[in-house]
Amino acid sequence: MAQIISTSVQVYSGTTATTQVGQTITVQGSPASVALDVSTLGVALSPGSQYCTRAQCSNDEQYTTPWTAPYPFKTLILAEFSEITGGCGNISPEMLFTYDSSVLSVSECGIYVSTNASGSNPTKIAASDEQQAGQGWEIDTLNENTTYYCIPFVTDSDGRTYMAPWSDAESVNTSYRAPVISIANVATTYNSVSANASISTNDTLQGARVTLQAVGGGPVYTKNLTASTGTQNFTFTDGETDAGGQTVSVQPNMQYRLVVYGQNTSGCSGSGTGTATTPPQAEASIAITSVTNITPVSAQVNLSYGIVSGD
Repeated sequence: MAQIISTSVQVYSGTTATTQVGQTITVQGSPASVALDVSTLGVALSPGSQYCTRAQCSNDEQYTTPWTAPYPFKTLILAEFSEITGGCGNISPEMLFTYDSSVLSVSECGIYVSTNASGSNPTKIAASDEQQAGQGWEIDTLNENTTYYCIPFVTDSDGRTYMAPWSDAESVNTSYRAPVISIANVATTYNSVSANASISTNDTLQGARVTLQAVGGGPVYTKNLTASTGTQNFTFTDGETDAGGQTVSVQPNMQYRLVVYGQNTSGCSGSGTGTATTPPQAEASIAITSVTNITPVSAQVNLSYGIVSGD
């Protein structure tokens, strides 16, 4: 009984056997499959492109079959990281996709992340679209101060998905999130503004400060706060000297903007804002009600006063 002694395979661009890609692959025997890659063709196929392949075989009785009809196929879209960075409790991947847009399109893309280099128990995170993934986007749903291993994925318009191997995963650390800051209990007099600043972070706070500026512009006055989490009070009073050596001006009947800034040792900064309006300055009045004669050489002036509230 005759036996197959060799098999040949060719690859062409497009859907017809016109422009051959690489060399003809000839292997011994009758393998169930033949790899189409740079090691067999001598050239790599282009990602996301249209090709076709045909095959023939010969037996030990010197018979060679005709070439089969071209069998069309499309390669997968290639997804890669052009950059991926860790931030304040987040990561920002920027992706690159290689494909022939006349053949395929991207229907879904994004990344898989795992806390294990092996890729065990990965989490899929999809970008809103190819444009967002290509420009880079911020993923802030992960745990802070954690190392993640990341690979890109892309699903094409034919419903096929390519995932980079976990052996090529990029590692990135989310670091601690920026401090969370709020301003409360704002109180004012005609020439002062005070409030409470609350600062929280799971990292060590490196520094904190608060600024005061009139709404609409003007000098910015600064006070340094204690570099500690929790709540602390601060007051800006007209005439005092701020941290930068400026003389603070707090005027009656003015609206001011307060901003508290905090930075942790991971280099992540947060801020909280508030507004305060000082009341008008209270006015006083004085009147002479009468003069009482005491002696021929002395008298007493009698006065009355009034206070007009600034509120």
